Amino acid sequence: MSLKWKPPKLPANKTAQYANTADHALIVHNGAVLRGGTRIPGRKFMLNAIAGNFGFDDDFRAVEVFADAYQETGSFARAFRATAQQGQKEIKAAFGYKWAWPSGRATKRRNGEVVTSPRNIIDTGELKRSQQPVRFLP
Repeated sequence: MSLKWKPPKLPANKTAQYANTADHALIVHNGAVLRGGTRIPGRKFMLNAIAGNFGFDDDFRAVEVFADAYQETGSFARAFRATAQQGQKEIKAAFGYKWAWPSGRATKRRNGEVVTSPRNIIDTGELKRSQQPVRFLP
């Protein structure tokens, strides 16, 4: 008995790159410690992405999305693209998410708005507007 196997074709582009052009994006996403010692925590959705999950509540499971897309299409390349594009949707959805903020901790945003709880992550809107479409790289 002989077995023949034709393995699925791997995608030519193996990297999905998410970019944001706002000057303050790195600080907002990853957090920072200012010169005076003030700590700015990283955004939960970014810390989750670094840990391998998108979304605020680890609700986007990339491996499961990939597996489902592969079963549907039979193509690694299409499954990878579909997973990356869903990741982009999760990033966009993060801008609409609202969460509880500690009582008594109002924040005056750069746009002049005073926010308490629940609140979103949109201040001037620059960060949201500067989100770039996902790019696929070799």
